[in-house]
Amino acid sequence: MLQNISKELDYDENTEKVKNKAELIEVLKKIFTKQNIAVYLLTFLISMVGFGEDSLIAPFGIALTAACISTGMPMLVVYISSVIGTTIKFGFNGLLMYVVASLIVLLLSVVAKPKRVYDDSNEKVRLGARLAFSVFAVQLIYILFTGFYMYDFLTAIMIAITSYIFYKIFVNSISVVKEYGIKRVFTVEEVIGASLLLAIAISAVGDYSILGFGVRNIFCIFMVLYLGYRNGMLVGATAGITIGVVISILGGEEQILIAAYAISGLIAGLLNKFGKIGVVIGFVIGNIAVAYAANGGAHNIIMFQEILIAAVRFTICS
Repeated sequence: MLQNISKELDYDENTEKVKNKAELIEVLKKIFTKQNIAVYLLTFLISMVGFGEDSLIAPFGIALTAACISTGMPMLVVYISSVIGTTIKFGFNGLLMYVVASLIVLLLSVVAKPKRVYDDSNEKVRLGARLAFSVFAVQLIYILFTGFYMYDFLTAIMIAITSYIFYKIFVNSISVVKEYGIKRVFTVEEVIGASLLLAIAISAVGDYSILGFGVRNIFCIFMVLYLGYRNGMLVGATAGITIGVVISILGGEEQILIAAYAISGLIAGLLNKFGKIGVVIGFVIGNIAVAYAANGGAHNIIMFQEILIAAVRFTICS
C-alpha cells in the first residue's frame, strides 16, 4: 500500500512539473512572438535617439516604453530593451534620469490609477499626462542642481511636450507592428505613425554607411516607396514629409530634403496604378524635379545610387 501511495505522489509531482513547464513555454511563446520581438528591437533603437549630442534623456525612448505599456505589451522586456539602449547612447547620467522618470510615472500610477479606455482605441490606459509630468520633473530637478538657466527650463518643457506627443503617436503605430500580417487594413494615422516610428528607429544608426551608401537613407526611401505603392499619393506624400522632417531634424540634413521626400512620395503614390516600376519612376521624377528647382540639377538631393538600392529591395519585396 505504501508503495502505491509513493507511486501516486511521484506521479503527481511529475505531472505538476510537466504542467508548469508547459505553462512557462506557453508564456514565453506569447512574450517572444515575431511581432513582439520587432517592438523590442524598435524600443532599443529608439532609446538611442535624442535631441542633439547634449541631450540627457531620450523623449522617444520613454514615450515608446509608455506606449507599449499602455497597449498591453510585456512590460519587463520592453523596459530592459529601453534601458540598454539609453545606457549605450546617454551613459550613466542618461540612465539615471530615465529610471527616475520611470519611477515617477509608476508612483503617480500607484497614487492615482490611470484611466482605462474601453472603446476601440489602441490606447488601453491613459499615461500621457503622467509621462509628460515625469519627464519635466526629472529635468527640472537636474537643472536645479546644475545651475538654472531659462534656456534649460524651456528645453525641459519642450521635451516633456514632445514626449507626450510621441506617446500618442506611438500608441497607434505599435498596433501596426503588432498586427502586421494579421490585420490587413490600417488607418492613415496608424500607417503614418508607423512610418514615423521606423524613421526615428533607423536614425539610431546615424551616418553609418556601406560602400559609401547611407543605410538610413536607403531604408527611408524604401519606406516611402512601399507606403506610396500600398496606399496611394496621399499616404506617399505624407510619409515623405514625415520621414523628411525626421531625417532633417535628427540627422542634421538640409531642409530641402523634406521637399524631396514629399514630392517624390507624392508622385510615387500617384503612379502606383502602374505597379512597382511606376512607383520607382515616380520617386526618381520627384527627386529630379526638386533638384532642378533647388540647384538647377547640379546634383541630386537624394543620391540616385541609394534610390536604386532601395528600389531593387522594393521590387523583390512582396
